[in-house]
Amino acid sequence: MILFRTYLFLKQKFQRVLFFSLFLSISVFAQSTVEINDFKKKFCDDGFCVWVRKSDKEIASNLLTKEVLKAYSIATSYWYFKEFLPKKVHILFDSEWKKSAGFFSKDLIIDGSPAILLQPHRLKHQLYFYGLFIHEFTHVVYSELLPQTPRWVGEGVASLLETIILRKYFDRKEINPNALPLEKSFQYQNLSMIDLPSIHSIDFQFGEREKAQYGLLYSYFYYLYENCGREHWIYRLIGPDQLVFKTLSSKDPITASFFLSELDQIPRNKEVCHTFKSSFYYFQYARYAYDLSSRSGYIEIQQPSIEPTDCPLSLLSFSGNAYRLNTGKKCSVQKCLDGDIQLDSTACIQVRTQ
Repeated sequence: MILFRTYLFLKQKFQRVLFFSLFLSISVFAQSTVEINDFKKKFCDDGFCVWVRKSDKEIASNLLTKEVLKAYSIATSYWYFKEFLPKKVHILFDSEWKKSAGFFSKDLIIDGSPAILLQPHRLKHQLYFYGLFIHEFTHVVYSELLPQTPRWVGEGVASLLETIILRKYFDRKEINPNALPLEKSFQYQNLSMIDLPSIHSIDFQFGEREKAQYGLLYSYFYYLYENCGREHWIYRLIGPDQLVFKTLSSKDPITASFFLSELDQIPRNKEVCHTFKSSFYYFQYARYAYDLSSRSGYIEIQQPSIEPTDCPLSLLSFSGNAYRLNTGKKCSVQKCLDGDIQLDSTACIQVRTQ
């Protein structure tokens, strides 16, 4: 039986209160409802159960069993899932789900346990499927530990763990399931890192700009991972210390302007890790100065140059842009505007952190 649950999170005590339940279906987003009667349970193992849509005739049972068991083994090889994964997670394979490769919502509940939704054709692409599996499982755990965290933080952490876990498990540094979104992120100026489109909206499509936003999130979180303590930073970010939960619950959870404000306690690079504002400034400079590879050593693709605009832009929240000087245009400027960063003698970087 699938329950539709809405939780009220009490900020002071960090505990969940069941608000209402006992509905026969779950509304995933407008235009689509997942009915439990449309699915059949294929098999269960320690820690999870697998369901498939009854109308899906092309899912090979042996491939399904093999790849899910492998993906679960990879995910749970990492300490994060060993320590915090719920006792049971349900995995739904649904060929009728078209919005994205995978989906998680705290309202997606089966028999009192969380569930994730995956597109079955992703099973045929092993590394991609393993990364997708880890990504959605990260959402399951993160929503339990830090329910008030803004969505962009959760997506950044999930994208980061995809790469970290796969590289550790296969002992291959070149593995990067986020390579395509990362490459897309260099094709766009003025990308907001926090204003992600809602998958619940009727007209949502995971298009090129959305891929670029995920690539930006991934590169930012991996930049911090490499510069601010690696596994120690991860532990403080998502472990029992719950640094992010503490800072976000006491500050503004919408803009997250104080996110990472205490990282200077254990920094590898103090200037980068001191505050959220400083980290975002250094990240944007490294991104536009083509310095991400030499500073962090994690980008395997040849980082493409980002073409500066002819004039400064009106920036979106938590975004950046490079603009040329003395272009002769009406909006052109001769020197960097107040607060902007000199990139070189011909261009400046503008960064917005609010």
